[in-house]
Parts: sequence; structure tokens; C-alpha cells
Amino acid sequence: MNHSIHAPVKSLAYSVMKAINSIIEIAFRLLRFMSLSVVSAAQSIGRQQQVKRPIHSPPAPPLPASCSGEQFRIAKGPNTMTIIAIASTKGGVGKTTISANLGMALVRAGRPVVLIDLDPQDALRLHFSAAQPDAQGLARAACDGTDWRASLIDTASGCQLLPYGRVNELGRESFEGLLRLQPRLLRQGIANLRLPADAVVILDTPPGPSVYLGQALSSCNTAVVALLSDAASYATLPMMHGLLQRYCFGRTDFRDHAYLINQVDSARQLNADVAHVMRMQFGARALPPVHHDQAIPEALACNQFVGDYDPLCRATQDLAAMAQQLAGRLHLETSRTA
Repeated sequence: MNHSIHAPVKSLAYSVMKAINSIIEIAFRLLRFMSLSVVSAAQSIGRQQQVKRPIHSPPAPPLPASCSGEQFRIAKGPNTMTIIAIASTKGGVGKTTISANLGMALVRAGRPVVLIDLDPQDALRLHFSAAQPDAQGLARAACDGTDWRASLIDTASGCQLLPYGRVNELGRESFEGLLRLQPRLLRQGIANLRLPADAVVILDTPPGPSVYLGQALSSCNTAVVALLSDAASYATLPMMHGLLQRYCFGRTDFRDHAYLINQVDSARQLNADVAHVMRMQFGARALPPVHHDQAIPEALACNQFVGDYDPLCRATQDLAAMAQQLAGRLHLETSRTA
């Protein structure tokens, strides 16, 4: 009896899920068509009226026609350290992988790079084979009031790493409470590292709104929003924009923000369509996407960066292009082979 009842229910559930997937795909195809139409009309009007929209206006992203040239140039004050926050309101988008490989590309181009892990998972160290057998790290140093420089790790790659550190639940709660009490703690801590003026600090953050993300966005002068080309990531964009609006936009020391679409799978039509719609919406703020490539997890399993593991793979080329364009936006000198 149960089997005779469950079979139609399973069949109905499968049909419903299939219908929902079809509706989502149709919706994104319509959105893509509408985006193309709107962009075409806007470009036509822009050419007629010769309207120039500054890149620093946060409400509306620039049109795709402005993806090259002068629009990438930003004001950079003398002796201003570059602090980049890699952020997302959704987990599993590859922020830590992006942080590690961006740092590697910049250090090979001759920039001093410090990576700071703000995620309690303490996973950034795995990309640098930096085992951390004790509790030394950012969380313990901040709670104890000790010099953060004592917790910096000199990695074989040339980057310096400040890991989150291994702490128990009480230690984590104490650190988070301290961050709430001192909104400028991270900013002041970075200043106390006494890094050279041309240094680049990369902040790896946990997913979603948190005291860590708030501190990172309040401290950075450049934000990179990482996301996947799927409906879930697309739905989180208003929340991310709200966080940027609160912590970044309007600050005189905040330079720019950009979007990076990670793990794009061109073999999946819906995935490719969503990525296209996102890039059309982001316009000049869209960094070159990073495509899905099995070489990335394989490289991590071998304790290597993907560029060393397979210099010719798609991921290596994508990550290099991403780092090169981001460096161009920030006026950082890099090598095209980085």
C-alpha cells in the first residue's frame, strides 16, 4: 500500500521540480534578453547625449561599453597602503582560494603582500602549507593585546600570513565581542603592522553579514565581491550592496569595488546564462570570471598553487587575468606573466 502511494508522490515531486527548473531557466533567459535591450538603448542614448557617468557613483553600475580604458583609473593618494577585502554574503563561493591566488600573483609581481584570515575556520593557512599547531594567531593576539607582528607567518611563497588561529568557542566569542566593542580594531591593527607604503593587505572574510565582514569593509579601501553564477548568488546582491552602502560608500578613503564571478561552467547553459546576465549588470566593475577547473582542488591537495601545479590550465589563466585587471584598477605594477 505504501509503495503504491509513494510512487505517484515521487513522480509528482519530480515533475514539479522539473517544472520549477524550467521556469527558472526561462526567467533568466528573459532577464538576459531584457538586459541586452536595456543596455543597447542606454548606449544609444549615451552616445546621443554624450553623458559621462563617474565610476565612483554607487547606485547604478556602469554600462558594459565602459569595460576598458580610463574608467578603470582611480585616485590614489601618496603612500597609501592598499587593503582589499574579499567579501560575499554567500558561502562556498571560493573567497579563500581567490584571496590566496591573488596574493600569490601580486607577490610574484614584486609587491609586499600580507594576507589576514578573518574566518574562524582558519583555512587560508592551508593554501600556504602553514600548519598552526598552537593557538597563535589574530584572535589570540587581539584578545591578549599582544603585537600582531609576532603572529605573522613568513610563507615559502613570499607572502606573509596572519592566520585566524585555533581558538575554542569561548575564545571565538571573546574575539567577536572585542570586535563589536572596538569597530576600528582591525584598521588600527593593520596600521600597527608598520607595513611599507606599497604593501597590499588582503582580507579573507567569512560568508554573510558578521562582525568580521563589518570590520573588513570598514577597513578596506577596495572591495571585491565574490559570487557564483547561480540564482542563489544573484539573490544575495541587494544584501551585499546594502553592506557596501553602509561600510564603504561615502568614505573618502574608499577607492573602488568590483565583482568576481567564480566557478563559471560554460558547459551548463543556465550557469553560463546567469554569468552573462551578471556581467552585463556589473559592467565595468566585472573582473574577468574564473571558470570551473578541477586543477584548483587538485593543486590544493598537492599543497601547491594552481599556477605551479598546472601553468597552462584555464584556472591559471583566469586567475592571472583577474589579478592583472584588479591591479590595473588600483594602479599596482604587475607582470602579465604573474
